[in-house]
Amino acid sequence: MTTVSPVYICVGQCGIQLGQHVVENMQTNAKDNNTLNRSLIFVDSEKKVVTRACQTLGENSGGRIDEKNVITIRGGCGNNWGLGYLMGKEPFMIDGTFSSYCTVGERVMDSVRRSVERIDSHIMTMLFHSTGGGTGAGLGSHLLELHKEHYPKAYLHSVTVLPHSAGDTPLQNYNSLFTLTTIQECADSCLLLSNDEGIGLHKSSVSIATRCQSYTIEEVNARFTRNILGLYSPAVSLSDSNQTSQLQNLLSYLSPDNYHKFFTIHQVSSTTATPAYLLKQVIIQKLNTDYAKDKILNTHSAVLVTRGMKDRDSMHAYTEVKDKITHLLYPASTNSIIDILHCDGSFPCNERSSVTLGLNSSLEKEFFQRVVTNSSLLLSQRAYLHWYHKYGVTDEKFKQSIESLSELIAHY
Repeated sequence: MTTVSPVYICVGQCGIQLGQHVVENMQTNAKDNNTLNRSLIFVDSEKKVVTRACQTLGENSGGRIDEKNVITIRGGCGNNWGLGYLMGKEPFMIDGTFSSYCTVGERVMDSVRRSVERIDSHIMTMLFHSTGGGTGAGLGSHLLELHKEHYPKAYLHSVTVLPHSAGDTPLQNYNSLFTLTTIQECADSCLLLSNDEGIGLHKSSVSIATRCQSYTIEEVNARFTRNILGLYSPAVSLSDSNQTSQLQNLLSYLSPDNYHKFFTIHQVSSTTATPAYLLKQVIIQKLNTDYAKDKILNTHSAVLVTRGMKDRDSMHAYTEVKDKITHLLYPASTNSIIDILHCDGSFPCNERSSVTLGLNSSLEKEFFQRVVTNSSLLLSQRAYLHWYHKYGVTDEKFKQSIESLSELIAHY
């Protein structure tokens, strides 16, 4: 039997917890759990996070992750991109002593190589990480660069968790600035997941601190996982019933060119609602009210995925709201931007019907603009620069990153 699977690299606490949750739920429908476990790589600077993730994965799926794919480093990264990036170039400790021939980054690439050799077809690599901290942002950026160097023809997809709009760490804007520019340079596509959306902050007037108390990390990861599997799980195109969506083709469609690699996911699900109601919720209410606030979105690509309902119901429902979709998701080019995929089976992770929208639009630039504005303000005051200078990050690096992200904003 041919083995086809992405390689999953989970970096930092956020990346490991989310990646473990996603792979764990994928295993409920997989015929061979060991294939997923052999393709899973954990990398962190704190051993307890990795240990707990391995235990949870074994308890829930019955499979074990390869010990050589579990890579831990002594000491944390202090929420500093510079330290995390530099740590990837440091010697890796083997049996209590530092290796003279293997860096941390090379050790991770060695695990990628072994994972690739175990599968028949290496279709892509998915890297789970965050932009706001030190390990996921800094070390994750270094691994993106190394992967592009070692596997230039392999499709590289970043699943990136954005920090809260305020309050995570005083360095989150700098960290996000450097990470986003690295993703733009190295990755083929990037899914942006917002912590603010994960706790429902976009539809609440309460503070971040108050809202965070209402949600656990497990609940936020469960929400992100439902969104990811709602879009990434196999489905059939309604325009061509013989065409089954391949993940790489789907991601390529949502990231049509080098200046539009970033997209978001929006989803609603229900046990009782009609298909038309779900479509109206995700298009008219969720986007128009919670995000766009009646503004027309400059849209580069969009994919609607319906699950747990009949295909004719999906098409009928789409016809009802087509005019509203066309008005709200205004195409940035003359090309058709909407593709509809469908799956009769139940919604991943539960038995509900769902509608999931993958969207590459002007929504993305709102976070980018906040990062550029805040980073520029901090840089003008030379705030926190010494925290990065001691790890080799120069003033020129700050200026170049701001220019690169500003250029990206201009294209959106």
